[in-house]
Formats: sequence, structure tokens, C-alpha cells
Amino acid sequence: MSEFTTSEVASSSPTSAAPHTKAPQRIGTILTGFLCLFLILRHSDAAIAYTKQGLSLCAGTVIPSLFPFMVISELLVCSGGGELLGGLFEKPFKRLFGISAAGASAVMMGWICGFPIGTKTAVSLCRRGIITSDELSDLICYCNIPSSAFLINAVGVSLFGNRRFGLLLYVICILSSLITAAILHRLHPRPASPHPLIRMSTVSSGALIQSVTSAATAMLYVCAYILFFSAMSGALGELLTHLQLGQSSMALIFGILEMSGGIMQASALSNPIAARQIAALLCGWSGISVHMQILSLCAGYSIRIKPYLICKILQGLFCAVMCSLLIRFFPSAAPIPSMQTALPVVSSPFAFYLFCCINLSLILLVLGAVNKLYTQKKSVPRKRT
Repeated sequence: MSEFTTSEVASSSPTSAAPHTKAPQRIGTILTGFLCLFLILRHSDAAIAYTKQGLSLCAGTVIPSLFPFMVISELLVCSGGGELLGGLFEKPFKRLFGISAAGASAVMMGWICGFPIGTKTAVSLCRRGIITSDELSDLICYCNIPSSAFLINAVGVSLFGNRRFGLLLYVICILSSLITAAILHRLHPRPASPHPLIRMSTVSSGALIQSVTSAATAMLYVCAYILFFSAMSGALGELLTHLQLGQSSMALIFGILEMSGGIMQASALSNPIAARQIAALLCGWSGISVHMQILSLCAGYSIRIKPYLICKILQGLFCAVMCSLLIRFFPSAAPIPSMQTALPVVSSPFAFYLFCCINLSLILLVLGAVNKLYTQKKSVPRKRT
């Protein structure tokens, strides 16, 4: 069974594809287009207002915080500095996750700078032939997390009023990406891409020009998706207010489309534990807007979209579970006044330990199921033709 990839989107045409495989995709695209058109026409004022907010977000936050890192990541790939950074973690990454030193540099850049810098670094490595398209397809599943500045300052300080909670979210996102990488390597083992020796070359003016140009093109993609999903979120929000949905449902719906809007809605919940769980879930999921940004950077490469989306869902679930556990071990990550007014999730030490055991059992159950599927896959004999 063939996987749906981004290269198929770029290269295939409706006339060359089989009708039975393209018909559901075409129907879904048409319905999505009509839904977006209805939202824009029905709530055009909200769409325009949120588009202006998206423009201010791009000009005031996104471009200043991301564009320099995009240029620097491209320069590191050109000079070999990225592989030097990844070489520090080559042995554990290769043994546990099957990631080469070059691939480890993309993971580290994604952890340090946030998305989509990890994907931008991985695509640059693949374009230069340092990693294969298979490793690129695996890397984008776990090399992108929200930046530390966004989680600690924007989410922790600005929205939740607690820097420690932002730091806790950052640690949780890194741990969830590591767990996802281990599961993916266990299910789909693949040797790390052979990479050349690290050669530190001088960065010429041509390399700098190419880095700036490549970063500017990627930045245009990122801002375009932010503007589109800002308009859609504003129009959808006006529609959902008439349906009188709960605030938790509103936060989840907003977060599925665009992460920051959903986290902003979650921060206003009266129950601080539920607010933090939803925020952690959305940080792991990242939002369709971010997924479109990442996949657009991988246009032209054979990227497996279904495993990517499954991995992002798993990261969201892992983040929510770990947030539930770590908040109990680190109560300073939640403001004391809010904790006193909120309904407690557990009311006794016995219930607390039971709560922890249930969450740990769920994690072990998932890992055990993955291991069982992997061993069964290896034990099934292949049919001789």
C-alpha cells in the first residue's frame, strides 16, 4: 500500500491519477473550499480583523524571532557547523533513534529555535545530499517543537503568569519528541544516513546570499499560512459563539487549527489543571497551520504525511499525560491562588498515587503494544512467490 506523500501532491495531476483514489481527496478539497468561502462571506469583518492581527503578529514577533535563525541554520548547514553540533549527540541518537550526526543537528536546531527551523535545517541537509529523503520524512515527525521563548515567555509568563510552567512545557515537548522518535524507530527501523566527515569550510558571500534568499522564501510560506489561518480562526470563532459551545471545546477547536489561539482560549479556563492539560496537548499537536508550514517546506520531497500526523497526535497525548503528572510533582508550576479556587483532580494521597499509576500504565501499555506489533511483524514469515 502506497503512502500519501507531498511529492505526489506536487507532481500528480487529476488526469493522470486513478479516479477512485483521487475522488475522495477532490471532494474533501471542494467541501473545505466552500466552507472557507462561507466563513469568509458570513463573517468578513472578523476575518479582516484577525488578518490584521496576523499581520502584526508576523511583523512584530514571527519575522524578528524566526528569520535570523533561518539564515543561521542555512549557514550552519553550508559550513558544516550543523554536523559539528549534531556530532556531540551522535552516539545516543544513532543507537536509540537511528539518527545520523547531521540529522541530530536538525533535531537540536528544532529544539533550540522552535518550528519550523528543525524542518528547514533537515530540508537543507537533504537538498545537499547529506541525509536521505527517508530520514527527512522521519525527522520532521519529531524535530519540531515550539520555541523556548514562546513557551516560557508567551505561554508561561504572559498567559499563565508562571515562568516555571512555561519551562515545564518546554521540557515536556522535548521528552514527547524523544518518545515519539523512539517509537517511530522501533516500528520503522532504518539505519542512519551515512554522512561525510565534518569539514569546516569558509562561508563565502555567495553562501550568505543563498542562505538569506532561502530563508526569505521559507519565511514567506510561514507568514502566508499564519495570515490564512488567522482569518479562518476569526471567522470560525464568530460562528462558534452562536453555537454556545463550552470554553474547553472552543480552545480545542481553535488549537486544532492554530496553536497560539487555542492556548490563549485555554488560559482563560476556570479550572487551572484542565487549562494546563489542554495547553500541553496543543503544544504537542502544534496545529494545522504549523503542519502546513512544515509540509510546504518539504514540497518536492517524498514525505509520508500519515505517519507524520499520527506522530503529532501522539506527541499531543504524551504532553497532556506528562503535564498531568509533573504538575503534581512540581506544584510551583501552577499559581497558588488558582489552585486553591479550582476543583482538585485528586483529593487524597492514595488517589494521587492511583492517578500517577494509571497515567504510567497508559504509557507502558502504549509502549508494550508498539513492541508487540513490532515483534509480530518480524515473526510473520514472508510468502514465497
